[in-house]
Amino acid sequence: MIPEVLNLRSLAQNNPQHNPIVGTPFGIERLKAKRQLKLDKALWLLVLEGELIIDLPHGDFRILKRFDSLLIPAQQQVLLYPVEDSKHPVTVLSSQLNPIS
Repeated sequence: MIPEVLNLRSLAQNNPQHNPIVGTPFGIERLKAKRQLKLDKALWLLVLEGELIIDLPHGDFRILKRFDSLLIPAQQQVLLYPVEDSKHPVTVLSSQLNPIS
């Protein structure tokens, strides 16, 4: 069987509803505006293009650049700030992770 190739950049551009990638636990999207998240499950983020500032609880923050990733634990409230320019829109691959039992 020959594996299929996914063009993640194109997939992010054509996915305004932020639907998951079919057959995977991953979502992909272009972030154009600040977004607040209340996490019930852990969230893994991987920046594919651009730069993303993640405002975490207790005054902590992370700056993710291309190919940086971060695992955010469950039960957190975070703010995502995309640092967008015309050459490098912020494209993020993510997955909500179930707790390990």
